[in-house]
Amino acid sequence: GSASAALDAQMSLYERAMKAGLPDYEAYMEVILARLDGARHAASCDTSLLPRMREAFAAVAEQLAAYFPGHVDCRVRLPAYAAHCEVVVARDVGAARKVWEDALKAGYGKRYEAWAAYAAFERALRNVREARGVYKRGYGRRLEDGGHVALCADWLNFEREEGSPDDHLAASLKVEPVLEEAAAAATAAADAGAAAVAKAAAQSAPKLSKEEMLAMRREQDPNFGKKHKAAKGTASRRRRSAAH
Repeated sequence: GSASAALDAQMSLYERAMKAGLPDYEAYMEVILARLDGARHAASCDTSLLPRMREAFAAVAEQLAAYFPGHVDCRVRLPAYAAHCEVVVARDVGAARKVWEDALKAGYGKRYEAWAAYAAFERALRNVREARGVYKRGYGRRLEDGGHVALCADWLNFEREEGSPDDHLAASLKVEPVLEEAAAAATAAADAGAAAVAKAAAQSAPKLSKEEMLAMRREQDPNFGKKHKAAKGTASRRRRSAAH
């Protein structure tokens, strides 16, 4: 049909763009997302094209892995889009979950962004129990770049908005120690940073002689000289009185 023909035409353009060579990851991603937009639209118009939509997602993931080995898209765009299409176009929540599970196995398992997006996906479908399960699993993983603390904060907020008092308490008992430790570490780091700045400033400050310090005080206080002389006069009179 017309949707299939449009998909064929778009595929031809896509292949030409990819062969031309693109400057960086984001440029490839832009072309890839355009192809996936076309595949999603075609499958929305004709459900017989669902296999081609799924093939498109699998193919572009392989291409990106070949062009940029080891690169992990922290915006989690391909898994999120694929899961969205499984729910909205294919009406298959099970297939959408498989997308997320495969993504976690394929390099996203240590990324906070993937666990957070997976939990948000379940929550958006009002699958509160499943979302809680994602948070619990993510909590038990070693996440990179401060991801563990971020996911703990997300989980606590989720239970505050979605859970029972018991659910919130159970999450609090797990995550509060993590959040408190992170807050203490941040405070200590800030204090250490401030102390280091103050020490560096003190070390770099010019060392003034006694005469220079007196000159600075005179500049800052016009009455300093008068006070200084008056103080000397008073001290002198006291010495004379003591002598008598």
